[in-house]
Amino acid sequence: MSHSFFIFIISENANESFGLRFSKLSICWQYLKTL
Repeated sequence: MSHSFFIFIISENANESFGLRFSKLSICWQYLKTL
């Protein structure tokens, strides 16, 4: 994954439900912990 992927997730959050937003943040957190 790249930084543009995170930017995409953040920019798309405004139009998404809380559940989907939370799922994306969880994926990001799991990825960041592997760095």
